[in-house]
Amino acid sequence: MGYLPALDGLRAVSVAAVILYHAHALGAVGLGWAQGGFFGVEVFFVISGYLITTLLLEEQHRDGSVDVRQFWLRRARRLLPALFVMLAAVTVAAAVGRPDTLARLRLDMPWAVLYTSNWAQVFAKTGYFAALATPPLLRHLWSLAVEEQWYLVWPLVAAWLLRRWGSGGPVARSRRLALPVLGAAAIAMASMAVLYRPDPERINLVYLATFTRAGGLLLGAALAFVWRPWAWPGAGRGHLVVHDAVGFTAIAGLAVTVVTLANGDAGVYRGGMALVSVLSAVAVAMAVHPGARWMGALFAHPALAAVGRRSYGLYLWHWPVFVLLRAGDSWARLLLAAAVAVVVSEACYRLVEGPVRHGALGRWWAAVRGAGRSRGRALLTATLPVLLLVPAGVRMATASTPDAAQDTKTDVSFDSSAAGTDTSAGSTAPPAVDSGTSVAPDDTTPTTVAPSTTAPPPPARRVVLVGDSQAHSLAVNQPAGIEKVLSITDGSVDGCGLLQTGRLQSSRGDWTKEIAECKTWPAKWAAAARSARAEVALVMIGAWDLFDVERPDGWYVFGTDRHDAELTARLDDGIAALKGTGAKVALLEVACMRPIESPQSPVPLLPERGDDRRVKHLNDLLRAAAAADPDNVFFVPGPTAWCNDPAIAQDLSFRWDGVHVYKPGAKLIFETIAAPLLAIPVGG
Repeated sequence: MGYLPALDGLRAVSVAAVILYHAHALGAVGLGWAQGGFFGVEVFFVISGYLITTLLLEEQHRDGSVDVRQFWLRRARRLLPALFVMLAAVTVAAAVGRPDTLARLRLDMPWAVLYTSNWAQVFAKTGYFAALATPPLLRHLWSLAVEEQWYLVWPLVAAWLLRRWGSGGPVARSRRLALPVLGAAAIAMASMAVLYRPDPERINLVYLATFTRAGGLLLGAALAFVWRPWAWPGAGRGHLVVHDAVGFTAIAGLAVTVVTLANGDAGVYRGGMALVSVLSAVAVAMAVHPGARWMGALFAHPALAAVGRRSYGLYLWHWPVFVLLRAGDSWARLLLAAAVAVVVSEACYRLVEGPVRHGALGRWWAAVRGAGRSRGRALLTATLPVLLLVPAGVRMATASTPDAAQDTKTDVSFDSSAAGTDTSAGSTAPPAVDSGTSVAPDDTTPTTVAPSTTAPPPPARRVVLVGDSQAHSLAVNQPAGIEKVLSITDGSVDGCGLLQTGRLQSSRGDWTKEIAECKTWPAKWAAAARSARAEVALVMIGAWDLFDVERPDGWYVFGTDRHDAELTARLDDGIAALKGTGAKVALLEVACMRPIESPQSPVPLLPERGDDRRVKHLNDLLRAAAAADPDNVFFVPGPTAWCNDPAIAQDLSFRWDGVHVYKPGAKLIFETIAAPLLAIPVGG
């Protein structure tokens, strides 16, 4: 294969997209067009899968086997020295200039050293894309962790497959492997779509997990099994315009995804990432073909290739430099941070990456094992940096935990006393619920009843939670211990409130939503209730019910009699469907919302959701529905803090976008509504 500079050119473009996206994520103005720059990482994955597999195949064909141990040593020499230097330098810089970042740095450091940062962030309570005042300095290392895990496992798998799979020559055998590897790539890509849900915890999983992000790596590997055009007779004898056309079309497609898709869009996870992988594979295939002269002329340009050779260092250094220098505060800071990142990464490339790849560590070790002055110098070069790191290390180890890290220690266990229940000794009847009395959102507070110590604990009440994505967020973030009193089943239908047809319109002006797919939600609610054998169906709606609606027969303006009649009719449909399963219906009070612009949210900030008057009007309709059937339908007040306590209502650890709850917010809701839910008379 030799050196293919066009691959380095693709790396250069990819790392530039990632850097621009990170600047945008930190708040730099004017870079909204780079909202999809994170796709550059997927291009890296495809290139890595292709390049590494090609090298393994060529070694197998040349030597008859793959020396996995030597492969790992080469990867270690290539990656570890620069990483360790970056970690040391960032620790010192944080200790000197940004002590507020040290505690989080201490938490992240072991995961970074072990190349497991992606899994640490999968299980973190703070979403990967969350906009934090002080983002983690090592947040970007998740992608290097995915690649390192790939480097650890894939050579073993590839070597075994090449050795054991079928008969015939090495070329025929390797081509035969392309199909199963392509199948594995398709499974990895499909897992992202299947597992996706619009909440931070699930987005963390599908975006960061090794098995969901292996799709691009495996696709690149599958391409390597069948596409090595430099070895084909006559492949470079002419200029194949069609190859250039296909390659540049793929590049244009990648550019479109970068400027049109944001990390909160469901389309990213339901096919968008897979599309980027395929386009990247096409671009790689054309870039390495000798007949694609124009592609080669562009991406193999010496300047672009030089940036690509430094892409690892640029990726490694730019993020912590941007955070430490607060690059998002102004264009001046961004330009300064970019300049510092370039200088530091270039120094690392010349003084660390290059020398180590050319044997500097071996020469140093030989000097240590020798004698005389050279041995003393070698020992001094190792000892002095360690001594310089000691003060910074001590300061990092003793730093107090910052707010961002405190969230990972928040107690989100359910307090059973909030339900008037002592699950270890028995319970008494909880207080009654509101069956239709008109009460302002801030006038009702759940009452706790002293538990009895004589009766055995009752079985957990079976509750199906239906509604829109707010209901889903509440279900997946239910606190530990809630299962002792309430057995929650998720029956939500994402994106669907009460309305079933038409186009929702916002005063924002640049947003509309078709709701034609919501025609069947009553049947889905009923099916979920039957499946759960629910005693109570808890209805949580509101996110999609506050808007004007455009239909072929005219406008339904929120708050008018026409709009109210439509909402009430559809609510009655849902109540009837749930009652038909034998469940009692609990209508959860719509919470006052404090929406924000969140990169994790599939929709922008919609002012209607933050309009407390609209929320109150919708709650009045829910109360009226409960009053119309007091034996079967109950209005359940939620936490008053959503309307009255800005410290909670605007805290993104309670609701990650001001609308959808996270674990502390779910705990607050369940401790407020558990007693009323248990008070609903069921059976008979």
